[in-house]
Amino acid sequence: MTVRQVQGQAIDTAGHPIAGALVECCLNVDAAATTSDQVLPVVQQTGADSEGNYTLNLESNTGLEPVGTTYIIKIISGEITSRYQISVSDNTYPIGQTWFDVADLVVAIPPIPGPFIGGPPGPEGPGVRVMVGGGSELPQEPIFNLIAGTSVLVTAADNPGQSRIDVTVALGTEVEGQVTSLLTDLAGTAKKAANLSDLASLPAARSSLGLSPYDLLANGCKGDGISRHDGAMTSGSAVFTSASNVFSAATDIDKVMKVGGAGAGAALLVTTIASVQSATQCTLAAPAGTTVSAVGYAYGTNDTAIILAIIAACPEGGSIPVPVPLGHGYFVDQDLVVTKNVNFIGDGVSEVWGTTAQTGGTQFPGAAPWLAGSVFLQTAPATDGIGATGTGMSLGLHGVGVRFADYIAFNNTGHGINGSPTATVSGGHEEGLVTSRWDDIAIFGHDGNHYAFFTINMNLATTSHLRGYGGGLWYEECDSQVSAFGNCHIGAMYGALIAGGSAHGVHLKSRTTVFPGVLNLITFDRPQVNILLIAGDGTPLANTFTMPAPTGAQSLWLDEGIPQNIRVDAPDLEQPSGAFGSAITFGISTVISEAGGALSAPGNVPPPFLINKPRAGVPTAVLGNGAGVGTGGDSISVGQLGGGPGYNDERGLVSLTAGASPWGGDGDKVCKVTLQSFVHIGAVLLQPYFPGVSAGAMFYISNVTADSFEVWSHLGLTAHTSYAFIYHVVE
Repeated sequence: MTVRQVQGQAIDTAGHPIAGALVECCLNVDAAATTSDQVLPVVQQTGADSEGNYTLNLESNTGLEPVGTTYIIKIISGEITSRYQISVSDNTYPIGQTWFDVADLVVAIPPIPGPFIGGPPGPEGPGVRVMVGGGSELPQEPIFNLIAGTSVLVTAADNPGQSRIDVTVALGTEVEGQVTSLLTDLAGTAKKAANLSDLASLPAARSSLGLSPYDLLANGCKGDGISRHDGAMTSGSAVFTSASNVFSAATDIDKVMKVGGAGAGAALLVTTIASVQSATQCTLAAPAGTTVSAVGYAYGTNDTAIILAIIAACPEGGSIPVPVPLGHGYFVDQDLVVTKNVNFIGDGVSEVWGTTAQTGGTQFPGAAPWLAGSVFLQTAPATDGIGATGTGMSLGLHGVGVRFADYIAFNNTGHGINGSPTATVSGGHEEGLVTSRWDDIAIFGHDGNHYAFFTINMNLATTSHLRGYGGGLWYEECDSQVSAFGNCHIGAMYGALIAGGSAHGVHLKSRTTVFPGVLNLITFDRPQVNILLIAGDGTPLANTFTMPAPTGAQSLWLDEGIPQNIRVDAPDLEQPSGAFGSAITFGISTVISEAGGALSAPGNVPPPFLINKPRAGVPTAVLGNGAGVGTGGDSISVGQLGGGPGYNDERGLVSLTAGASPWGGDGDKVCKVTLQSFVHIGAVLLQPYFPGVSAGAMFYISNVTADSFEVWSHLGLTAHTSYAFIYHVVE
């Protein structure tokens, strides 16, 4: 038989020749021979010249025994090998440029006149990266065409929807049989290990590529959830319209659709999309039971089951990548419950901001979809986003967000992140989250009775860049009967409290002041909470959502049960101007250091901050003489409160008892406190103090001078009732 000459060139991903590359040609079988019994060498080697060119002399495959014998050409440079499988016949066939950065591709040269060229079909060249597997970026295998003259005989092209390369053979051509046979043979080998569809399972494929086997998109999540607030339906009709231009006939059929208030009796309508007429109209599988307009809705592929299965499969301490999804988020309809040590690793989450007018002065997101990035879209009413319910577990959260669907946002949700152990011991909860780290987490749309971050018996946590838009920002409680918890560093968190309810901006709750049951040793670094009344302010958020407004009963900060050894550095706690009424209640063991912003309290007082400088002198207090002050049995006392070195005389406890007559209402001066050895009082912060005495009055500061301040009643005092408050003073 005639020896044929095969020529090629080895180049790198930048298109530069690989000088001196080792070119090795091997048989795909252990031994082969020609029809004249000439035994073929199993391996041949040559070297590429300075331009990467090489030449090999190979027997034609026609008539080789065993049938199906082909050659595998390897281009070797350093530790990297690029391989081709070819069949050779007739004249000299240039293979063309040998793309160095790929592996295991087929170039079949059939036994018909040529030349035939194997090479990349388009301008993208080698090393191109494409989005496959629903959005994950993977190294693209090269795409080859086989060309005879001007006829394309074989075309290989990426199929991004299926994470594979599809090969099409021109029917009726002379190459059909041989190329089809070659590809069939190749499918039974391990040469295409980088193709996800060639392995037994998607996690195994991800692992073979050096990627996490627990990646949400790689495991079948679509991340195509969309939620908007301009839906409309007519009772009895299945036609749904939205001006948001979100629908696609190619991708949206059979997706789950939820429409707020469109069900029977104004309940939530849950159905699927049956057909799509345009970007603004689709037909659902079920008709509306109630006519609605401008309502919230959410639709998408339900990813809940896959995500829960991934959580279950992930090993202790493992990571679950949460890539940026295709839509507004991963559509879920259950609490994503975690009971073991895992980490959710997102690509990041950010608010959708806008102009100053749109964001209320950069206080809340300014445009739909409100959050962008690695976001979970919770579509179930009264349900948490992520729940950590295990005992003594660690939950890592990095660069992820939770957004509540528009039809439940700010009105009927759960917590964003709920770290409450379900197990109990001796009447209190078991140990909750331990050594958890949360970074770059945003929660949008939780209602006024819930918190962005809610924990019970958490210990040794570190957080940074937490944000919440809706109800309360941070809740941390110790209710243990057997231990003490806290020991956390909470860094740079921000909350916009815009939904009314029972939640406070920051709420720390301690069962006792001593072990066991004490919440202690927590440092807050630059916390900020803004209570905002957004109704009617013209922002996109206010124009889109209807929600109960915050009330004065929602504190900016509430220390309940006197948590111990709490340090708050540079806080900024703000509420609407005037006598709105939201309290700032720091515990007796809480130290505020350094000015970070406003600490506004009833009466719109100046910013107060506690500075760690020792003072001397005993303060005195006299009863006020405002209109309506009671008589007969009025009493008052004032004492210093120590807190260790550097804290004397910066805090004091004032106790008083109303006389036989009640003390009027708003605007009655209760007492005047005069401090000794103060050069100048800059600001004063009051907080109610109720152990052993009755509550019932709200106090505020007025008429601050260089060495004194007055305490006034906001709600009035009741006759024969004892009251107490703590003051904090800064020079």
